[in-house]
Amino acid sequence: LFGGDDDGTGTEPPPALPPDVVVTDVQGTATLTRQQARVLADAIYYAVYGSGDFWTGHVDEDEDAVVDAMTAAQNDPDVLLIQQEYGVRSGAASFHGALNLVGTLHAFLSDSDLARINSDYQSKGITFRF
Repeated sequence: LFGGDDDGTGTEPPPALPPDVVVTDVQGTATLTRQQARVLADAIYYAVYGSGDFWTGHVDEDEDAVVDAMTAAQNDPDVLLIQQEYGVRSGAASFHGALNLVGTLHAFLSDSDLARINSDYQSKGITFRF
């Protein structure tokens, strides 16, 4: 899907962000408030860590909930706000340690889930890719 100039526009999509990258500046005005972005960030956290069992280390992620939260963004500033509100987090049942949003997405989502987010972003003109 994002492997080259398949859309005939003559441009390739931006590369995916590595898990340790934090973007701090984008152009435009967010459609989300900071509080809405915090609710989405918390929804992502609870979708990946909320069903974890501390004693077994087993985590049942709700990938659809994560995709839904991420695709609520309508533009680049929205994605940045969600990223800022997520910060760096870890869960009791996680062996990944503390992760930022990009690291969390890469640690807990499948390639097809990331492709769903990227496809949604491409359709909205959002330049972030995961």
